[in-house]
Amino acid sequence: MQLPKPNFNGEMTLEATLKNQRIIRAFQSDPISSEFLGQMFWAAYGGTESDGFKRSAAWGGALYPLDLYALIEAGHVGRHIFSEAKALGLGSGIVGVFEDQRVIEILGIPQAHEPLLIMPMGKKG
Repeated sequence: MQLPKPNFNGEMTLEATLKNQRIIRAFQSDPISSEFLGQMFWAAYGGTESDGFKRSAAWGGALYPLDLYALIEAGHVGRHIFSEAKALGLGSGIVGVFEDQRVIEILGIPQAHEPLLIMPMGKKG
């Protein structure tokens, strides 16, 4: 799926985003648009420069080790997604305790990968 380029001029300030963040547990059934999804992926780990070498998340030695050091980076990435969801007017939550194998089966995650966080999001119900 080709996602749209991120919008760098959001409508909500960082201060307002931080002040108003809440974990949301009830969502509307409306799907999230590809624009919102693309913005979430950019906030999680997207490039901040046109050459793609500078990223929005922490990195070690310019290696961008998300796959190798996911236990360390998952919290950073999750926080970015949580903040971006709020800035876009979406509710979100962070779930760290779940049945790993069930999630792997439902989402068809390859066995070489392991889910660390689940982040439900959508329009607040």
